[in-house]
Amino acid sequence: MARLLLIIVALLSLPMIAFRVEAAHLNPDYTGQIDLSGSPSGISIDATADPLYTADSVTNTFWAVDTTMNVAVCSSSLSAGSMPIDVAVNPATGLVYVAQIAEVIGVSVVDGATCDVLRAIAIMDPVTEAPVNTLGAIAMNSTTSRIYVTVFSSSSPSGEAVAVIDAGSETVLDIIPVGSSGGGLTNDLKVNPTTNRIYVTNIGSDTVSTVARTRW
Repeated sequence: MARLLLIIVALLSLPMIAFRVEAAHLNPDYTGQIDLSGSPSGISIDATADPLYTADSVTNTFWAVDTTMNVAVCSSSLSAGSMPIDVAVNPATGLVYVAQIAEVIGVSVVDGATCDVLRAIAIMDPVTEAPVNTLGAIAMNSTTSRIYVTVFSSSSPSGEAVAVIDAGSETVLDIIPVGSSGGGLTNDLKVNPTTNRIYVTNIGSDTVSTVARTRW
């Protein structure tokens, strides 16, 4: 009886095994995977030079990946416990900006060629004048040389905002409230480099905030 059960279990597993092998062969677009010793979250690609950048919120590690060979070419350790969530690259300079949610250091600036952590851009609350935590989402408009990152801010009714940073001087130009009163729970943002409009998703209020300004 025990042997019969083993045979039945083995037979039932055959279709699943066959399907997995067949699916791998039938998908010509799948080219493999890039092995990184961690849990990569945010990702950004420099389309002018092909490197890929990502960060791991568990091990607080930053990686640069050669997309031709699909291997990591360098890595660096960010502050312990900083939880880097998202990255954005400036293709004009090769600098990569890393948003970290668990430490009040603003945005880390990393050399994309060497993975060296160069410095941090502090983001100050306009009301309390204290450093703020980022919410993890970051985007770069290389046309205007502006960085956009979601942050906590007491100047916003929802407690959440978008900080506008000049990439050249690495100074904060503005902090713009987003979300809805009572909490917007912003979790991502994207920028249209042609119109310089920023779009922010607010999962707490079922909305998308839109920001359009010309003075920066």
